[in-house]
Formats: sequence, structure tokens, C-alpha cells
Amino acid sequence: MYTLYNNSASPYGLKVLALLGYSGVACRVVTQNIVTRFTVIRRLTGRTMIPVLRDGELAVSDSTQIARKILGESARPMLPRDPGRVELCWLLEDFADEWMALFLLYSRWHTEKDSEEVSQIVGQEMGAGLPWISQGLGALSGRVIPKALQAMGVRESNAEALEQSRERMLLALEVLFAEGPLYLLEGYPTVADFAFFGVLGQYFRDPAGRVRVKEFPRLQEYLGRLEAMCLPLAEIQVNWEQAPREMQSLQPVFAELMGTYWPLLVANFRAFSELSKQDSTRRTGRKHGKGRRKQAQTMMIDGSTFYFVPSGGLTRRFQELLRLIDQAYQQRDALFGGEGLRLESALLSQIAALSRHPEGRELLREYPHLGLH
Repeated sequence: MYTLYNNSASPYGLKVLALLGYSGVACRVVTQNIVTRFTVIRRLTGRTMIPVLRDGELAVSDSTQIARKILGESARPMLPRDPGRVELCWLLEDFADEWMALFLLYSRWHTEKDSEEVSQIVGQEMGAGLPWISQGLGALSGRVIPKALQAMGVRESNAEALEQSRERMLLALEVLFAEGPLYLLEGYPTVADFAFFGVLGQYFRDPAGRVRVKEFPRLQEYLGRLEAMCLPLAEIQVNWEQAPREMQSLQPVFAELMGTYWPLLVANFRAFSELSKQDSTRRTGRKHGKGRRKQAQTMMIDGSTFYFVPSGGLTRRFQELLRLIDQAYQQRDALFGGEGLRLESALLSQIAALSRHPEGRELLREYPHLGLH
């Protein structure tokens, strides 16, 4: 039997709780505390991040990798039936994990009531309920976590970009679930659904989200179906016979991805490539630069500006995004035919813009199905 180390405030932990409950794979849940954080989690993974799925001395500490592992062991499907949609499913999963999580974290740590409540939850769980320890750890988390998130762009200067993206996504999903399948792509949940649930489920648990949940009744029903799947008492609500969702109805969701997450990844790729060149130049002694830039920026779909610190992590996410699009494009006739042509046009215009820069052209050589190398 697997053991899942988790805490109740994590969007990735909530994602995995539902995914494991739906999968039917046997697993017990252990709430992380200050002892297990270091004696178990860091010992097994070298890091202190959760969730962690453990099987004896083997452990997986990334929610996407946990999903991929469980995929091979569950009798229940977690990917679309149409192979041509599989990469798009993972694309949505990545979007939720890497971008939608940012607007949750901004709301959580820059809204006073949310920050106070979540800090208390973190403190109680980390301190194993011991009053003085829990209080101290909660206060510490309220100071440390917001500072740690600034490099990712979770900061006041990005309030407009993050809040507007959140509102567009909530409205788009409310419309989406007014008709069609019970879940994003099928009558059963896929890995994309679990990632969306992790973020949005946590948002509507926080004080700011709780006061708004009645504004989105259909989205609330969708999240409720996934909530029921969470360990330890999973209840599965699916319609195996329901037809897949028409791709054109997902265009607002993909438009949000291409208007927010994509510009961030492109801007990071260019900024990080330039920083790498500067580092290389300094190492060879040809030029003495002024050091790394601390911040870069890009424009979102609505004209707002997003500020961030360039990172190799975002560059790797960009390469994965391009790989998924490249693989999906092999199925272009089925995927983009008819009403889907608008989606294809949006994708290609964004990718073509990347090819205008030398480093972008070099990167695109690795993705032959896009036809831009």
C-alpha cells in the first residue's frame, strides 16, 4: 500500500487526493508535520515539498509524476479516449499547475483573512496540534511563504494580471459546465480535471473564495464531484457513456493559456537565454557584466504587465509545452478541423512570433511537426 504525505492547504495535495481516490489504488494519507518533513520526506526525496507518494524507500514528490505513476496502475481511465487529445489534456494539467496556481497563491497570501486562516492551518498541521509550536510555525509561514513566492510572480505588482486571469477562467468554466460532459474533456475526470480541482478547490475553500462560490453554481457542482473523490472515502461520480466534449467549447480556456502562461514562458525563455549568454561571456573573461538582472516582464492578453525573475525551471516548462503542442499537431486534421481552426491560428501565430528571434529559431528545431524549423 502507498502512503501519501500531504497537507490540507496545498493545491497539489488536493489534486493528488482526488486523483488517488478516483484511481482505486490503495493508499493511506499522512498529514505532514515538522518531524516527518525532515526525517521522512527530505530523507527520501532530498526536498521538503509535498505531496509525496511513498512505497517503502521509493518516493515521488511531484504531483504530475505521481499522476503518471498512478496512470499505469489504475483500472480507471484518466486520459481522453481520443489519442489526439492526450497531449492537450497534459497541456491543461500543466497550465493549472504552473499558471492557475499563481492566482490562487496571490489571493491566498495577499488577502488578510485568507493569509491568517491558511497560516493557522499550516501551523496546526506542521506543529502536530501542539499549541505553542503550531502558533509559532503558523506565524512564521505567514512571513516566509509570501517572500518565497515573489520570484514566481506572486506579488502586488502582478495583482491586475493575476486577478483578471482568475476572473476570466472562473467565467469561462461556469459557461463550459452549463452543458456537455461532466468534466473538462470527458464524462469521467482526466489528469487535467484533477489539476484544475487542486487550484480551484483550494480557492473556494479560502475566505475570499467562500464568499463567491454561489456566483458559480455549475463550477461549484463540478468541483463537488471531484471533492467527493478525495481520499479517504472516495465516491466516484462519472458517466462512462457520455460523449467527449467538442473542442471548440474549450477555446476560451486555451485562449487564456495562450494569453497568459504562454507569454510568460516566451519572455522567460528569451530573458534566461540572454542571462546564460552573459554568464558564459563572463566565465570566458571577454566581458565583465553587471551581474544577473533580478526581474523581467511581459505583457498579458489584456494588456497588463507581469513581472517575474527568469529561471531555468520556467525554461524547462516551456520546452515541455512545446513538446506537447508538437505532438498534438500530428493530429491536426482531427484536432483543428472546422471550428478548431481559430485555435490552430492562435497557436501558430504565437509560435511564429517566437521564431523571429535567433534563440527561438534554434529551440524550434527540436519540434519538427510545427513546420517552423
